Amino acid sequence: TVSQDFTSDAISCAKKKIKWSDFVRKYGHLRPGTYDITSPSYIKDPQSYLKPVIDRAKLIKNSNDHRGNSWENTKDKFFEELNSVGILGTQKELEGFMKSAIEGREYAKFAFTRNL
Repeated sequence: TVSQDFTSDAISCAKKKIKWSDFVRKYGHLRPGTYDITSPSYIKDPQSYLKPVIDRAKLIKNSNDHRGNSWENTKDKFFEELNSVGILGTQKELEGFMKSAIEGREYAKFAFTRNL
């Protein structure tokens, strides 16, 4: 996902595997109020918006450490609840649908905001 790429790239930047300027170029178009065009983009003040992300990334030992396991602990109950309200499918089918829908929305938002 875009957020996983962002975190992974922040870790890579913190480890000097990618340049700060490349990180800013890739994510600088984002803004705190995503669709609020009066909100300044990160590129207007990368030290305030993006530098803290890199600083936090220095605390992460590897790129998978940012992922929790709360989903694994709760997904059985979640899918039971979906099925109980008529959203039917196997865990694999429903999880696959949700994953692709969320990733697609996230990427569309990321690409769209380049033009704001």
